[in-house]
Amino acid sequence: IAKAGVPMAKLVPFEDVRRRPKKFKFDALKGIFSDEVAKALKATSRKAANPPVRPMTPEQIEAAARSDPDARPFSRSELARMKHTPRAKLIRRALRLTQEEFAARFQAPIGARNGLATTGLRVEQFTLEPGESSKSTVTLESMWRWLAAVGMHRTDVVAALGGGVVGDAAGFAAATYHRGVPLVQMPTTLLGQIDSAIGGKTAIDLPEGKNLVGAFHQPRAVVCDTTTLQTLPDHEFATGMAEAIKHALIAPGTLADRLTAQSDVITARDPETLATLVVDAAAVKVRIVQEDETEQADRAFLNYGHTLAHALEALAGYAGPTHGEAVAIGMMFAANLATELGYADRVGVHRSLLEAYDLPTTGAGFEYEDVARIWVRDKKYEAGMRFVLLEDLGRPVLVRDIQESALRKAYEAVR
Repeated sequence: IAKAGVPMAKLVPFEDVRRRPKKFKFDALKGIFSDEVAKALKATSRKAANPPVRPMTPEQIEAAARSDPDARPFSRSELARMKHTPRAKLIRRALRLTQEEFAARFQAPIGARNGLATTGLRVEQFTLEPGESSKSTVTLESMWRWLAAVGMHRTDVVAALGGGVVGDAAGFAAATYHRGVPLVQMPTTLLGQIDSAIGGKTAIDLPEGKNLVGAFHQPRAVVCDTTTLQTLPDHEFATGMAEAIKHALIAPGTLADRLTAQSDVITARDPETLATLVVDAAAVKVRIVQEDETEQADRAFLNYGHTLAHALEALAGYAGPTHGEAVAIGMMFAANLATELGYADRVGVHRSLLEAYDLPTTGAGFEYEDVARIWVRDKKYEAGMRFVLLEDLGRPVLVRDIQESALRKAYEAVR
C-alpha cells in the first residue's frame, strides 16, 4: 500500500480494479508485483470497461499471490516503517465494539483481540448488552462517552466484531463521533457477512420503528471469517439464510436454484459450500450498492420483504421473531401481493425455499390496522407507500398506489 501510494479508502478487491482504473497508478504496481502481473492488470483495465465484479475469497487471494514469484508478505520492519508513511495513513489503535457473547465465543477460536494486537495495534474493548435493545439512544451515548474517555482519534479505528446489532450500532457510533472515524466491520454471523456489514448502512432503533436513525458510513474493510459460522445457533444461522434467499430472489442468475439443490449441504454447514455462499450472496449486494450507494434507486430492492418485517419487529418490541424470521414472512407477503397484482405467481418458489431452511411462511399475528400504522414510517415512503415486489424471479420493481384491499388480502395470507 505504501509503495503504491494508494489511499486506503480507495482500495477495492482485485477484480474491481478494472471498474475504476483512474483511481489506481498502474505503473506503481511494479513496486509490489512482478512486471508480468502489473502489465496484466494494466492490460485488463483497457479491455473491459464494466466486467462482472465478485469479492475475492481467501483462496483466490492466496492463489494470486502464489502466481507471482515476487510476491511475499511484508516483514515486521517494513510494517513498522509503513506506520510512519503519511500517504498510507495507517491506523495506530483498534477500539473493538462487540457483545459479550461474541467476545467470549471468538476470543479462543479466532483470537480477535490478540490477532489485532499482533499487528502492533493497541486494543481497547467496549461490550454491548445482548440483543436488539442495544440499538438505542442510551447505548449510543454510552459508546460516544466511552470513545471520548479512551481518547478516540481519527488515526484510530472502530472494529465492530459480532452480528448485525453490533455492526449497526458500532457503525453509527463511528459515523457520528468526530463527524466520522474509520470503521472496520468484522461480522461473525451469516446475516452480517452477506448483508448488514456491507454497504455502509448504520442505524439505531426508536420505539416507533426499526433503523429510523442512522447514517451511511462506508467501512474501510469488511473482514469475513466463515469459520465463525460453525458456532452459530441454528435459529441464528436460519436468520442469515433469510437474507441469502432474499438476494437469490431479487438477482438474476442461478443462486436460487443452488440454494434449493444444496439445502442439505448448506444446513449441515459444509465449510467450502458456506464460503462460496458468502461470496456469491455478498456479491449481489456489492453490485447493487456500487450503483446506488445512498438508496436513491435500485438499492431499495435490497429491502425486499423488509417493509412488513420491520413493522412486525417494532410491534413485537424487538422481542418477538428474529429479523430473518420477520423477513421470511415479509417476503411471503410480497409474493402474495405480487400475485394479487397480476405479476408472476412465485408463491410456491418462496414457500419451498423458506421451508427448506426452517423459516416461517406465516405467523405475522398482528391486526392489519396495527401493521399499516407502523409501515407508513418506512424509509421507502415517498408521497405514499412503496413496496418492493417481483415481476418475476430476478426482476424486482418498486410499486406504489396499491389498493388497500390487495394489501389486506396479501397480509391475511401470512397472518
